[in-house]
Amino acid sequence: MNSFIKNYGSTLALLAGLVVGGIVGVYAPEAAHAVKPAGDFFLNLLFVLVVPMVFFSISVSICNMKKSGNVGRLFGTTLLVFLGMSLVAGVVAYIGTRIYSPLGEVAANSLAVEGGQQGTLADAIVSSFTVTDFPLLFSKSALLPLIVFAALMGYSIASMGEKAEPLEKLINAGNEVIMKMMNIVMYIAPVGLGCFFADTVAVVGNQLLEGYLRSFILFVGLAAFYFFIMNPLYVLLSRGVKGYKLYWQHILPPSIVAFATGASSLAIPGNIDALKKMGADPDLAEMIIPFGTNVHKDGSVMSGLMKTVFLMLLVGQSITTPSGMLLALSIGIVSSIVLGAVTGGMLVGELLITSLLGLPAEVAGVIIVVGTLVDMPATLINSTSNVVATLLVDTFTKKSK
Repeated sequence: MNSFIKNYGSTLALLAGLVVGGIVGVYAPEAAHAVKPAGDFFLNLLFVLVVPMVFFSISVSICNMKKSGNVGRLFGTTLLVFLGMSLVAGVVAYIGTRIYSPLGEVAANSLAVEGGQQGTLADAIVSSFTVTDFPLLFSKSALLPLIVFAALMGYSIASMGEKAEPLEKLINAGNEVIMKMMNIVMYIAPVGLGCFFADTVAVVGNQLLEGYLRSFILFVGLAAFYFFIMNPLYVLLSRGVKGYKLYWQHILPPSIVAFATGASSLAIPGNIDALKKMGADPDLAEMIIPFGTNVHKDGSVMSGLMKTVFLMLLVGQSITTPSGMLLALSIGIVSSIVLGAVTGGMLVGELLITSLLGLPAEVAGVIIVVGTLVDMPATLINSTSNVVATLLVDTFTKKSK
């Protein structure tokens, strides 16, 4: 019990704040409007920290990845497997949202915001990955261009060796300081997010609560389908019946660790050990599992797509057109990569979603709730999907020899 509280204390506190905020928003809307400044205060503190957090965190992670040699000769095959599995996860989640809408009867355009105009996918890609001037990088509305810039800097620092050591020490120290600041701010998260949520419910109406419940039900269903059907199917097709049996014999212990702790990184040793018992190349397992834990998260892909669809429906954007479907899939995949690359990157992922949809950053608070609700099952899928990816890469490389 103490271990559970230790691992999920912050999540439980956030949920308690959301519950209280929802009750106030439904039954005392005037009081909800009165506490809105407290919610804005909390979100503004987060928004101020997001840009330096992304810059330092991405630079450090790319720099350390290159220096440690995690990217070897199998890098291309591994990335293709990651991308293919992420795409399948996104398609599965998209189909799930069409079968069971995360918003239910909540009316489109019920969230009164400016923006939300949906252009072409090409326009979205260009405007999302680039800015026209250097100072524009350092804004919460330009996270993807900032990520690209930070990744290039991290790679360049690692490539230069001793010449860049002073700058390497600076960004590592900066990353530690920013994460400490973020940890301090998160102490007031239950109150701040609860106040924001209270006002949101008071403005939009209690129908939004139904949307959150439906989102949770939908994601639990998606996670169960992926855990019991999709991942084992990958294993069966690539490793045969014997590999399928070995998978189920050894996957549960690390899966329980990931689910119980809410951190797929803590399941890395167990996943590597399980892969060795499943007959995978030990060197391959020790390379792919740590790398995949950072950049390949099928659970986060499904969560990101569901949050994207949630907002698109809420502001009246179409998800049924080919461009709308591709936009939702692309955002789901990209936001999951950001989640892995940035320490504590949930807020960054949600800000990225709102930015790519052309919505104000403040709207991110609406889907932070969704992310909090589905965190545990998403972590479970993130962890197990990397075990499956390693088995697939192992199979492909053995066949190519």
